[in-house]
Amino acid sequence: MQRLILHIGTHKTGTTFIQRFLASVQEQLLSEGILYPTAGRPKATGTHQYGHHLLGWSATKMKSFGFVKRKQDWLDVLEEIHTVKAKTTVISSEAFGSCSQEQIIQLREYFADFDVKVIIYLRNQFDFMISWYKECVKSTMYKGSFQQFITENIYFCDYDSLLTKWIDVFGRDRVEIKLYDKLKRNPGLEIDLLNTLKLDPEKFKQYLFDSQRENVSPSDTKIALIKLLNLLEDKLGSRGSLRKTLRGIIPDIIKQNPVVNKFTVIEKKFFSKAIYTEDELVLIRNLTKEWKTNFLEKYVSSEDRIYFNF
Repeated sequence: MQRLILHIGTHKTGTTFIQRFLASVQEQLLSEGILYPTAGRPKATGTHQYGHHLLGWSATKMKSFGFVKRKQDWLDVLEEIHTVKAKTTVISSEAFGSCSQEQIIQLREYFADFDVKVIIYLRNQFDFMISWYKECVKSTMYKGSFQQFITENIYFCDYDSLLTKWIDVFGRDRVEIKLYDKLKRNPGLEIDLLNTLKLDPEKFKQYLFDSQRENVSPSDTKIALIKLLNLLEDKLGSRGSLRKTLRGIIPDIIKQNPVVNKFTVIEKKFFSKAIYTEDELVLIRNLTKEWKTNFLEKYVSSEDRIYFNF
């Protein structure tokens, strides 16, 4: 039976970085008997090209980026798997992390002919909420305060319920939990994944990326400025040309090099506060307390619980 590794995220745990790495060593992996399918990945120029998001969006019935549920995407991936006949196939999309239990059961049916191992990376809940908020402001024009975002999205931090859904369907022995905060520095996400695939990292040494990551969260001041532009864009209504101009400004703001970022002076002068308050930190701590306790007691060793302190 062919082995299938299903990497389901979660969001903001280096998923784009992992997907970019896998795509960049696609040929080398295949020489080791591991397939990272081309099918199921959007034909795009941005970061979405690296992951199997057509499958993730389809599984969760999301209409992201104009895509709707399409059976053909699954057929294309299965055809590639059966044609190549690799020992192991890796499928990766953080969108899978949003599946309901019913949708997870459907996934199991799609992969009924495979020996499936589910891999999930989990992050300190407070850091996750900060990073996820920044992503939504940057990419989805979110305009609300961080406190509003917390109340709307805190359920993402219920790791116990998330894991229970997958374990109930695939079994505890087929769900591997990885601690993002522990692994991102040592040994590094790409090396950890190579270890999971039972590959020698030395063989891939020349392909390992430097310290720069994909889809890195912008600074607090940049996010404050982007959120202001989101609000202005919303107020413009149907005035399309002005809205397009504002959209075009945002990539300049996200640039990390202050020499080329003409908005650096504006940021420093008007947006110097941290993105969160102490009250909001306490709010997250209180809202996640029971979830966190259940998760840590079930799945995290006592020495590793430090990674979830905040």
